[in-house]
Amino acid sequence: EKNGVRTSYLRLRALPINDDVRKFIAQYGKVYVVENNFDGQLHTILSSELPEYAARLHKAAKCDGLPLSARWISEQIA
Repeated sequence: EKNGVRTSYLRLRALPINDDVRKFIAQYGKVYVVENNFDGQLHTILSSELPEYAARLHKAAKCDGLPLSARWISEQIA
């Protein structure tokens, strides 16, 4: 936000996908699916379960054995 980028987040903790997830994605033109998983499995699941919103979903996946840093996440969005 300090750099002029307004953000919001939803922590998806379980599957299957419910209406809260659908509503969250529906209200934004671009949604970054941030995950500590090299293959981006959640991005793939969301894209297949919600094909009408697949174009809005952008994968931000990394797995190098370390936790994701706030810097890395902000760099993916910028």
